[in-house]
Amino acid sequence: MKLNDSVIKFLKARGVAEVGFADLTDFPEFGYASAVVFYIPAPKVMIEAIDTRDVKTRGEYYNRMNKFLIRTAKDLSKFLKENEYSSLAITHDTKWVKGDKRIKRPPLKTLATISGLGWIGRCGLLVTKKYGNALRLGAILTDATFEYGKPMVKSLCGKCMECCTICPAQTITGIAWDPSKKNIYDPDGCRKIRRDETFCSRCIYVCPHTQKYLNKLDEGLFVDTQYMLDHLKNGTPVDSADIVDSLDK
Repeated sequence: MKLNDSVIKFLKARGVAEVGFADLTDFPEFGYASAVVFYIPAPKVMIEAIDTRDVKTRGEYYNRMNKFLIRTAKDLSKFLKENEYSSLAITHDTKWVKGDKRIKRPPLKTLATISGLGWIGRCGLLVTKKYGNALRLGAILTDATFEYGKPMVKSLCGKCMECCTICPAQTITGIAWDPSKKNIYDPDGCRKIRRDETFCSRCIYVCPHTQKYLNKLDEGLFVDTQYMLDHLKNGTPVDSADIVDSLDK
């Protein structure tokens, strides 16, 4: 079995929705040859909580998703080390050294675009055709090599300006992303409105791709991740086998 297939099987058995492989040859500052990037989509109840301003529900599932992704990254890193590949999970408590050398922490969104999982929307969030920007990312760095995805090098937002229009702080410039553009939105202004309004995230709710994802949930074409997130034990789904196939529809 190819290493790509082994990693995908490992992650999907834990409930991950999509997996990407990033070639980091052109990014020596990250210290490793490759990154494995993965994500889970947000449950419907969490997305709807953005619209209804239900801060408690929004925060609860945000934390559950983070807990799942951190545990999964650590498990994958351990799996690769057991197969004699150096590996580093990207988490809140990662020590950014390799041997005696300091390395740079890579943005998860950057790794995702290099792996081909999606593009950066005008709002500065990763966007995918399947789930919009209603998702959370996890990743590991490794010296294992893979068959890599094709990097995304341009926005697929087209003429859509929904996130620009809805932003209460008007922090989104409206400039379409590509890897050379660094200031498509004002992160300080975004952080301030999130503090003042507690989990703003309106740009997630209004994204047309997110709305398509919600419609597919309503039509039964996707199975909601709420079941998985409601049955976490130490960051791992209790009955992960029950949701693996459904997340891959």
